[in-house]
Amino acid sequence: MIKPSAANRAYGLCDPNAEAPPPRRSRVIRSTRAFTLPAAALILGGLLMAGSLSAFSSPTDNAGNTWAAAAVFAADVELANGWTTGLTHAVGTGNDRLLIFVAGMENNGDRDLTAVSYGGQAMTQANQQVICSGFCARNEVWYLDEAGIQAAGGTGFAVTWGGVANAFDEMYSAVTLRNVDQATPIGDTSSAATTTANPIQVATALNVTTGDMVLTGATSGNASSYTPDTGYTEGTDQAAASSTMATAYLSITSNGTEQPSATYDAAINRQTITGTVINHA
Repeated sequence: MIKPSAANRAYGLCDPNAEAPPPRRSRVIRSTRAFTLPAAALILGGLLMAGSLSAFSSPTDNAGNTWAAAAVFAADVELANGWTTGLTHAVGTGNDRLLIFVAGMENNGDRDLTAVSYGGQAMTQANQQVICSGFCARNEVWYLDEAGIQAAGGTGFAVTWGGVANAFDEMYSAVTLRNVDQATPIGDTSSAATTTANPIQVATALNVTTGDMVLTGATSGNASSYTPDTGYTEGTDQAAASSTMATAYLSITSNGTEQPSATYDAAINRQTITGTVINHA
């Protein structure tokens, strides 16, 4: 004779007239909490992904192993290496890179960049601003995407200036970014120029989303230094014979707008600023 188990006795399974136990119901787990795992290495189904995991704040249901939620993997734009000055730059490592080149100029007549290349690869202009009041001060931003970086044969920039032939002050800086949207790397841009205002602020607010980065470049017609806007980190700050150029950047942690500024640390005669959004991958 088989002795009934405690579970069988509980449901009366030793009695042929006893009712069968009720069918077990699938357990439903619901969650309305959005979650983020920044800069984490995530292994899902054997796939290794680096970045951030975000889920929409909507109910999820795992009944029958069917999930109704959608997950989005993204990575924040970040520096792949340090800022450099001059006309050489060794690119940093990482995925979806973008090489940024910022140029500043002071001259007794306007000169603008008509072409920039890196390692033989043509770069694209993203932003520029100039002001002339006797002399001219100019700031420009150029970039090269991942495909161009991989195709580059060297670490040098080649610049072509248009306008008046004589050159007074020229200043250059560069940085490599990673985790950048390669289809549309540049978001909103704005700029401004003044002979009186200090600090100087870009003319219009820039739309930003979490994971983006905002870059600023400022040029003044006197030799001193700049202080970046609150929350921004200085990239470079260089003074030439009679002018100054500085760069700064901000990592975006929430959706909204940014209208960056820069403060010149001495008396001004003329200055420009550019603000450029770098879209995250």
